[in-house]
Amino acid sequence: MRRACVGMDVVLSQWSGSNRGGYKIVQSNSRASVNLDGVFNIISYDIVPKLQDLLLASKFQVVIADESHFLKNAHAKRTCASLPILQRAQYTVLLSGTPALSRPIELFKQLEALYPEVYKNVHEYGDRYCKGGIFGIYQGASNHEELHNLMKATVMIRRLKKDVLAELPLKRRQQVLMRLCLCNHIHIYIFSQSVYSYILVCLRILHYFYLTFSFCSRSISAFLLQLCTHPTKFLFACFITSMHHVQ
Repeated sequence: MRRACVGMDVVLSQWSGSNRGGYKIVQSNSRASVNLDGVFNIISYDIVPKLQDLLLASKFQVVIADESHFLKNAHAKRTCASLPILQRAQYTVLLSGTPALSRPIELFKQLEALYPEVYKNVHEYGDRYCKGGIFGIYQGASNHEELHNLMKATVMIRRLKKDVLAELPLKRRQQVLMRLCLCNHIHIYIFSQSVYSYILVCLRILHYFYLTFSFCSRSISAFLLQLCTHPTKFLFACFITSMHHVQ
């Protein structure tokens, strides 16, 4: 089995240790000495640079890096400290729903961690797949299909939601309209009529959004408190559709 990717907090696991019964979570703000004795040792990216020597000395069989797009910056301390640990493990898995947030260069360090024999030269990679940017070197994108095929042939395993979330129930969407009190409408109306210059327009628009939210917050809070009395899980989204309604 070759190192596998798809796409990092960092989850480090090993097959030995005194804490054989479970896992160990290392807190980022911990001041005590750290002993990675769990079958599974869970740490965050922020603490990897502090524990780099200890991590390199540990003989990890498997390293799982969750939300691996946190390693997109080649100059970041977390990236420089994590890369040798990922490359040293017998098996490495990178997990991310968005391995590249905006451009192909963000993939390079992740790819190098998985398969340094292929992804070994950032300049060759950049000249081939990152041309066309206007905000700096290697900030563009080129040869998308070739890069996609190369990643599939070497390290990438892609799973779509429709393939892996088949057991979840269907989403149920519900719109709830909340009416603001009349005094708030009048206040906003008078306030908006008092704009008399372009500069004040910009400033007052910002203040208008603040006021609008403050008028809505009580109604929204009451509705959420009512929802929380039920044991059902829910995802809540709120936005303003007009001066008179919150949806």
